[in-house]
Amino acid sequence: ASVRSVPCWSVMAAFDQPLPGLPNVIGEQGPIRWAARNNSKPGRGSDECWVIHGESAWSQQNLEMPAPQVAQELLAALAGIAGIAGQDLPEPKFLKAHRWRFALPMGQRGKPLWNPALQLGACGDWCVGPRIEGAWRSGVELADQIAAGLTNPALQPAAISTVGAA
Repeated sequence: ASVRSVPCWSVMAAFDQPLPGLPNVIGEQGPIRWAARNNSKPGRGSDECWVIHGESAWSQQNLEMPAPQVAQELLAALAGIAGIAGQDLPEPKFLKAHRWRFALPMGQRGKPLWNPALQLGACGDWCVGPRIEGAWRSGVELADQIAAGLTNPALQPAAISTVGAA
């Protein structure tokens, strides 16, 4: 109940030529929370392609802005980071913005939920942190708790249901 989600605008932009003056990953600059050159990742194509995530407060302020306008604003911010004037930015061959209303969990508890009596658990990025690493860590921590219950007789269920067994 303590976890709330904040929005994030996300943009995908592809170009026929590389954008000069940019590192492969950019973090927290102006309206950009995170941006990455997608083609720098293993197994991706060679086309110059960027994924740009808007900063949470900026995304909230611009939540109802039309997607094409969001795409242009975040692309202009990326160009600014590269020191490229807007008019000098190559025309993207693909440009699309997507609004995630409930993108990033905030107010995490710091651990996954586990009820040994019910043998019921829940994990995810909303437990530990708003990135894939948070989801993974949360899953590992829950698995550790479940495994600990398998070796502790006090946490074993009283009986195992065999409904439908012959």
